[in-house]
Formats: sequence, structure tokens, C-alpha cells
Amino acid sequence: MTEETRNAAMSGSIGIVTSIGVSAFLGWFLILGLLFSIQNLEKTIASDTGQPVTQIFLDTVGEKGAIALMVIVIGAMYFCGFVILKGGSVKVLMTVYSLAEHFRSPPTPG
Repeated sequence: MTEETRNAAMSGSIGIVTSIGVSAFLGWFLILGLLFSIQNLEKTIASDTGQPVTQIFLDTVGEKGAIALMVIVIGAMYFCGFVILKGGSVKVLMTVYSLAEHFRSPPTPG
């Protein structure tokens, strides 16, 4: 969608590189925060939940806090997947519409 911006060749590339850099930077701090929150490594790895991140949340903020944090994590994953699927389906629909408009595919009677 960069064709609608000023200096599209540069602004699109800068936007992609910037989003990757910001995601890597924030992800690094997320990993560091989780690692520094581990209280007992063996207990975290062999947790009853089977999920080390959930066990870290349980150890640091208790059961209610862990539930709230996991709802945020699962919600973020859900919405990221939704945006990817929604964005992809719009592009597919735009391509099919464009082809149907130009080549009359699929053929219509009459």
C-alpha cells in the first residue's frame, strides 16, 4: 500500500525496516524480562502447567495475575493472526475482482 504515500520507494522500505527493528528491540526486552523473572529454573521447566511462560507468570504475580497476563498474550496472538488472515484475504479478493473485471473470469452468461 505504499504507492499512495510520498516517496513510496523509500518510505515503504523505511517502514518495513523500522517495524522489524522495533519488534526485535521490544521482543528482546520481553525475553530479558521473562528470564530475570525466573525464580527456580528446574521448577519452571518441569512445571505442572506444561508452559514455562505461564509458570513464570504464576511465580511472579500469582494465579489471578497469571490468568490476566495469559489472556493478554492469547488475545495478542489471536488479533495478530486475525490481521494477517484478514489482510491476506482482502488482497486475494482484490486480485480476483481485478482479474474478473479485466478478463471476465469466471464467464457470465449473456
